[in-house]
Amino acid sequence: MFRFKQFAVADDRSSMKVGTDAVLLGAWAQLPPTGHILEVGCGSGVVALMLAQRAPQAQILGIDIDEPSVEQATDNAANSPFRNVAFSVADFLAYEPPFRVDAVVSNPPYHTETLLSPKESRAKSRSSFFLPYDSFVYRADSFLADGGTLQVVLPAWSETAFHEECNRRGLTLTRITRVKTTDAKPPRRVLMEFRKGEAASIERSEITLLNNDGTRSKTYAKLCKDYYL
Repeated sequence: MFRFKQFAVADDRSSMKVGTDAVLLGAWAQLPPTGHILEVGCGSGVVALMLAQRAPQAQILGIDIDEPSVEQATDNAANSPFRNVAFSVADFLAYEPPFRVDAVVSNPPYHTETLLSPKESRAKSRSSFFLPYDSFVYRADSFLADGGTLQVVLPAWSETAFHEECNRRGLTLTRITRVKTTDAKPPRRVLMEFRKGEAASIERSEITLLNNDGTRSKTYAKLCKDYYL
């Protein structure tokens, strides 16, 4: 059980466990104050619940292809104080939302190795074999309202490929934050926001997660101050 300031998340039945990537995305994403936010690959629901806390007037829907994950996310939501979040079992490649989406938020599959996890649900969650970037971006773009955003966390090595797919669909990079574990290491993750339509500029930044002694850095602690105990 992972306990945050306003809610807790159990993940023992979920195909994906609560991790730093999810917390980073949930804290970093810029959200519309109202409207509809879709989280793709919700797992145990941690990102959607973080978004629900920050945007109480918006409606958040998390979808996942793994039924046990959605069941656990639904339980986590029921045990939270938020009533603006829901979850549904759905294949993103076939899903048709009943509304235009103002923001799509996702920690999309990124493992491309041939040898997949022996557990099918985890393999589907982790491997881009099941959800290639071109298909992912195409579907996200088809849902977005004009001016809507696609916000993701990815391994640093996949930044260029994902950016190129977004460019092909007319999604414009507006924010990018490269994530380093420590100052001595190169970036291992990247957070990116793309907008449907034109953008005047790109906001660029970098965040280091840990100090040399292993404690959270000031910038990481500030980003997650509304969540971490």
